[in-house]
Amino acid sequence: MDNEEIIKSLRHNKNKRVSSNILKSKYISFLFTRTLLAIIVILVSAIYVNMNDKNLKNYKEKLFEKSLSFNKISKSYNKVFGDVLPLEIEKGTTKTVFNDGLSYSKIDKYENGFKLDMTSNAVTSLYDGIVVFIGNKDNYKNTVIVQGSDGVDIWYGNVSNVSVTLYDYITKDTIIGEAADNTLYLVFNKENEYLGYEEYLK
Repeated sequence: MDNEEIIKSLRHNKNKRVSSNILKSKYISFLFTRTLLAIIVILVSAIYVNMNDKNLKNYKEKLFEKSLSFNKISKSYNKVFGDVLPLEIEKGTTKTVFNDGLSYSKIDKYENGFKLDMTSNAVTSLYDGIVVFIGNKDNYKNTVIVQGSDGVDIWYGNVSNVSVTLYDYITKDTIIGEAADNTLYLVFNKENEYLGYEEYLK
C-alpha cells in the first residue's frame, strides 16, 4: 500500500466518523425535543387541572369517559411530526385471506349491533385501523375493537384465538381471530352513535 492509498483510507475513515457523529447528534436532538415536548404537555395538563374543579371535571370527561380518537391524534401528529403510522406494511407482518371479507350466511339485529352466522370461522378486519381494545364486553363476550381511519370503531365480538395485539396497525382482511361457535357480533360506532352495517358488509 503506497502513501496515496493510506491517505485516501484515512480520509474515508474520518468521513465515516464525521457522518456517524452527525447522525448521533441528530438522534440525540430528536430524542431531546420529544422528551421536552412530553414534559411540557404534562406540566401544562397539571397546571390546567389544578386551577379549579371545573377544569378537573372537563379533563376527566374528555380523557377518561369518552372514547379516545386515535384518528384525530394521528392527523395532528402527522401535521407536526410526520407520519406516525407506517405507509407500507412489510411483507410477512400481517396475515391476510383472499375471500374479500367475512363469510356469513345470515345477519340479524343484536343489541347495538348485529349477529352474523358465519360460514367460515375466520374473522378478518373490514377496514384498515388501529386495535384500541381487546377484552370482554357485556353481551358480546371476548371483543376486539378496531378504530378505522375514518374514526369508526368496529367491534368484533365473540372472537377466540385472537391474533392481533393492542395498538397494532392492521390492514383490511388481516386475520383478527376466530368466531367462537361460528357466531360473530359486529358493532359500528362513531362518536357514541351506532351505525348500520350496509356500507361495511358488502
